Amino acid sequence: MKKCVNEFAAVKTENDYVLAAEFDDGSVEITYERHRVDDSHVEVIQHRNRDRNGNYYTTRKIIESTIV
Repeated sequence: MKKCVNEFAAVKTENDYVLAAEFDDGSVEITYERHRVDDSHVEVIQHRNRDRNGNYYTTRKIIESTIV
């Protein structure tokens, strides 16, 4: 299993925020994304969730933004 050695903001703007992770094998993967859909909604994408069997999956949801 890969081990994360560094996590960093790959994109950080008013409307978008993307976190990436660098692993011990040299690979880089996106782990978290947040994108403003409109003035009152934000899409949140969480990568690299893991179930009890060790399989990875991604969750995506639209939430109502509390930031105006």
